Amino acid sequence: MAPRKQPTKRVTRSQSAQAPSPVAAESESLQVQLPTKPSKQLENPLQVVGATQYVYELIEAESNVSNWVQWFVLLFVGNVVFLLFKENEDPSKFDPQHLYDAMFALLCVFCQIAVVFHHQWKKYKISGNNAPQLPEFNLLYATFIPLAVSLLQAPKYLILLGGCVTLVSDLQIVVQIGVAVLLEVQLVSSHDSYHPTFPIMALTPVWHLCVQYLLQYVAPKSFTKSDRNIIATLSVVLLVFIDNTSPVYLQILQKLMVSFASATGLCYPIYIVYQKTERNWAVLALLQIVFYILGFHLSTYFLTPVLSTDPFSWLDQFIQATETRWTIFRAWLGAVFVVLPAVFAVKSYFPLDVRRKVWHFALFGALAYPLVLDSELVSLALVGLFGLLLLVELQRALRLPPIGAYLDTLFVDFLDDKDRKGEVLSSYIYLVLGAALPIWFDSKSQEAVAGIITVGLGDSIASLVGKRLGANRWPGTNKTVEGSVAFVLATLASLSAFRYFGQNEFSYSNILCTSMLAAIVEGCTTMNDNLLVPVFTYLCLYLFKHF
Repeated sequence: MAPRKQPTKRVTRSQSAQAPSPVAAESESLQVQLPTKPSKQLENPLQVVGATQYVYELIEAESNVSNWVQWFVLLFVGNVVFLLFKENEDPSKFDPQHLYDAMFALLCVFCQIAVVFHHQWKKYKISGNNAPQLPEFNLLYATFIPLAVSLLQAPKYLILLGGCVTLVSDLQIVVQIGVAVLLEVQLVSSHDSYHPTFPIMALTPVWHLCVQYLLQYVAPKSFTKSDRNIIATLSVVLLVFIDNTSPVYLQILQKLMVSFASATGLCYPIYIVYQKTERNWAVLALLQIVFYILGFHLSTYFLTPVLSTDPFSWLDQFIQATETRWTIFRAWLGAVFVVLPAVFAVKSYFPLDVRRKVWHFALFGALAYPLVLDSELVSLALVGLFGLLLLVELQRALRLPPIGAYLDTLFVDFLDDKDRKGEVLSSYIYLVLGAALPIWFDSKSQEAVAGIITVGLGDSIASLVGKRLGANRWPGTNKTVEGSVAFVLATLASLSAFRYFGQNEFSYSNILCTSMLAAIVEGCTTMNDNLLVPVFTYLCLYLFKHF
């Protein structure tokens, strides 16, 4: 006689609700006897309740006040974008169809995240290992900001950017690329003015993923997943969206970055040999010579057709085109030889936060007034500064003689804990990039000042005030409410001053609302605010001026 089956212990919904959090290593609610193989369909409604309860408790465990505040800020800004497109009477400028395209891209992102979470949940129910987790919170910004800026400024690029933002999920690479391409093909039908070829639509997500994995391989401690996604999206914009109709400074930026990346990639095998030969000086000399000669010739080769002459002759003519431009350039040159030695000479007399923020103040002082007088010169200067920082950081990060170790020693007194742990000093690259992006978007726009104000004054004053007077911290961060108030006052005063001198015509309600929202994001986010806050401020200034 066959043995009788033991009755399966039934777990009621009330018992499941009283179970400890599923985030714990061994949840009591998961002690039901589970099958050894995944079933093709749910066996009983309890599994659905368990997954839903798990999500609720996971959100409760991982969320804090700062996260909810950021959610409300993004929902508020998103609602304003929705109202702008729905109530605007000029569909040629704000076409509701473009809004639906952006919303469809966001829906694709959400569906992918849900699919990944469901797959992880099924595996967790079987094995009890590797409990599924929520995606990195800052991926919200990596998705929302590119779509919002493109929607308001260049809606035709939503096709390719929509495909890029869908790559934030953890699906398999082939599936990610397939979803991105399918979304791009779907969005093409709603755009009359821009129809990228299918190879471009297929290669864009491939390039995006290549940049992500390259950053993860080269500097895994320096860049979070959100950082990698944002940088990869910017690389797509740089490589695909800039053409011969773009401003000349953007074309120069594109050619220089392509030359830099090409020279670095071609010299990488020599660097590997240099490492394996115990840093042989002959190999080092070959590496340095080949890199700089190759970079110089590639830059000249790419830039000459754009400038219609050799780059140095064009630069000389550009700087001396007007007396104002020549005066600004000489002032910058003098400041370099005065300010830089002075900062390094007195750095030991000041605390770390003052030493770090002095570069923010210097950037604001160098660019604020020239931006009003000659925005094209400032745009080109930021291109040069960004490229120079990349060269310096390449030498420092690899400790390449003769100056690599010296540069590392020179910067060590300006590093915080995050920079010390990472392979790349991303803070200073983000500083220049954050100041430059609003200017590169449109150097003649009123919103161009967003970057230099937020990173030059707002963020700096917030940090200094918060360190000394801050008593109430934003939950989950080391930033203070007092620092955020200082950010609001500094940004409000700066934008009002630019308005007084005729740089912009923003209403005071726009300035106040933008300053407050930017301060909240700066205070609550755990991302590098040097990059996020300037672009967010730019977005708000542009958005609110239409109301």
